[in-house]
Amino acid sequence: MPDANLRVAVARALGLPVTASYLGGLRVAQAMFRQVGVGIGPFVHHRINAEIAAWSPAAEALPLLADAEAWALDQEQVSLRRVVRRLRIEVLLKDGQVDAAVAAADALEADFAGRWEAVNFYLPDVWRSLVRAWDAGGQTLR
Repeated sequence: MPDANLRVAVARALGLPVTASYLGGLRVAQAMFRQVGVGIGPFVHHRINAEIAAWSPAAEALPLLADAEAWALDQEQVSLRRVVRRLRIEVLLKDGQVDAAVAAADALEADFAGRWEAVNFYLPDVWRSLVRAWDAGGQTLR
């Protein structure tokens, strides 16, 4: 049974809505965890929220990202912090907040401090987000 069919079957069995959207699927997954009493750790909780933020309007996304980043900073979870910071850039660009996206890109670049190592994310996605923000802000000669 393909994953999508399994997700639909489980959602229906639990009485949850079936959705074809990625965002809807993430929300159903969260509800499944809660309903069946599966405990997820704070890292997974914040990682799922970061993905939900990436697909949500900025007004909903930015608080989720701020919460995830605060937890990642407190727990010294570098990979989650960097994922959250990259997703913030994308959310801000999608919302037309170019200056804030450029500032977020600058902060993410500084976070790497010249050591471009990736754990739990794809480094070219980071570079793509940085370039998109800087290009939108007119900083093409970086």
